[in-house]
Amino acid sequence: MKTPERLILPNEFRSLKPSIYFVDQLGSETSQDYRTELRQVLNNTLLAEQIATDPNILNLEYWPEHRELSINLSHSLKASCFGWCTKPSSMGVDIESVSRLNAQTLKRVCTTDEVESAPYIPHLWTAKEAVYKSLRKKEIVLSTVEILDWRPKATSEWFFTARWKDQDSYITGIGFSCLKMDHSLSFFVHRP
Repeated sequence: MKTPERLILPNEFRSLKPSIYFVDQLGSETSQDYRTELRQVLNNTLLAEQIATDPNILNLEYWPEHRELSINLSHSLKASCFGWCTKPSSMGVDIESVSRLNAQTLKRVCTTDEVESAPYIPHLWTAKEAVYKSLRKKEIVLSTVEILDWRPKATSEWFFTARWKDQDSYITGIGFSCLKMDHSLSFFVHRP
């Protein structure tokens, strides 16, 4: 069983108390077992943090749920991530291989301004997905979420905010994107 790497988060997230973990190469590239293994790693990490778990965390048919935490996870063939924050805030995470993402892919769900202002194309995709996932209880379309206000933290690390494109109102929360190995990893903590 893989041991996840807990990411050191910027101070801007301290009051929100999120936890983000990165796991590389679960299962094999030819099997879907990595999804099950990711759930097991998540469950074991919660137990190691002395957080009670729910049996449905291991059930692939359900989103991971917890009475006190908002939990989210994401996987690609070669890397995975998961995280949580305390409710009533909600979290979304996304990870994607940088080799899979390009401007052509993003044109389907992003504006020209978003693509031009993004510090790195893969970060824009994972940021949009993270915001979308943090709002999963709302009926939204990915293209109605706009990522903006990219602010550098360090080399290849960026903060971002989001807004509803159609309503011209901000989505309350803060996001962060970084490179991890050959993957873009983003998370967004939504504060209702």
